[in-house]
Amino acid sequence: MNVLLPLLLVPAATLGWRVIYSKSRLPRRAAGAAAAMLTLVGAFAAQPAPGENVITTMRLHDVRDGVALLAASAGSIYLLLWSMRQRGRARNKTISILAAVVGLVPVVASIFVATIYPE
Repeated sequence: MNVLLPLLLVPAATLGWRVIYSKSRLPRRAAGAAAAMLTLVGAFAAQPAPGENVITTMRLHDVRDGVALLAASAGSIYLLLWSMRQRGRARNKTISILAAVVGLVPVVASIFVATIYPE
């Protein structure tokens, strides 16, 4: 079972929640929706094939793997940028920061495994 996919889906779900319930202007919400979609595409493109070990397949074989990880981290980066705004409720900022950190864990783990265990 791939443990990394649910971790990558946390920022996308949080962005969906922020887009729906935010009182921000439309361009900021549209950018949040685009970041959520990019995160979903990257999360599904970065996951290993069924039946493969997650740890041994977390390699950056080619440009496709790097672009998939970059796309999967788009939601976390956007959540961090969104939470840096001065306005808003502190509880929503905390949830955004926690979701961003959870979403960055698989990206950092993939880069770590790729550098420690080269092919």
